[in-house]
Amino acid sequence: MTVFDIEIDCFMLDCVAKGLAEKTMKSYEQTLKLYAKWMSDEFEIDSPTNVKAEHLRSYMRSLTERGKYEMTVNDKANNNPKAREDFGKKISNSTISNFIRNFKVFFSYLSQEQVIRTNPMKNVKHVKPVRKMKVMLEDNQLKQFFKSFDVTKFDQYRDWIVARLIFDTGSRIGELLDIVPSDIDLRANALLLRNTKNKKQRFVYFSAILIESAYNNNRSKLTEPFNEPVRVDRFWLGLVSMDFRKLTYFTKKVKIQQSLFTTFSLN
Repeated sequence: MTVFDIEIDCFMLDCVAKGLAEKTMKSYEQTLKLYAKWMSDEFEIDSPTNVKAEHLRSYMRSLTERGKYEMTVNDKANNNPKAREDFGKKISNSTISNFIRNFKVFFSYLSQEQVIRTNPMKNVKHVKPVRKMKVMLEDNQLKQFFKSFDVTKFDQYRDWIVARLIFDTGSRIGELLDIVPSDIDLRANALLLRNTKNKKQRFVYFSAILIESAYNNNRSKLTEPFNEPVRVDRFWLGLVSMDFRKLTYFTKKVKIQQSLFTTFSLN
């Protein structure tokens, strides 16, 4: 284990102590470990105390020149990044901007802990990402999207409900997948979201039509039986790692251009 690895581990412990979100910490760890490997391969530098602004700028330039997933922390990993559809595609300015932000946090931490004397990120400028206008789906596209789910199959019926809840409540996928049975109030058609982005719990409301469709009409069509009453912990099973890519599968079925579809479109 190098000095770089040790300092990254200490930084991650500090993040845990601060109660940062798991997604944020994964972003930090992945970014920093990739950079540590690159520094070792390119400059044989294994300590953050030897990092200079020139090294960081060189890394940013290398990001713009290489494609996605062409570099991994563990070359012997079995996840086969070459099989990904976006393998080798250009890394966006938004991703590079996130890397710079993560570096700033890490080196600020090292400066505060007096591990380094000078912060090399002090004079490194942010990359301004291009903000694209969100395109709204037409009514007929929404109808086609929801009809593309085969609700006679349990997994697609479950995904249909997740998509409808996003559409009804404006919630994020991660927020919905963290709910438990006690968070649901069927009398008030309300959901309590506990794990939100701003760490503040809030209630969201869904339509009575969704309840009628989910628990009466579609349930009778299921070819795969499940116990009564419908339990959220059973219903959500397998969706812990569900993300945006799962919903784009259904957009392809109805030929909705993937670049036009985001969960914001349902919100």
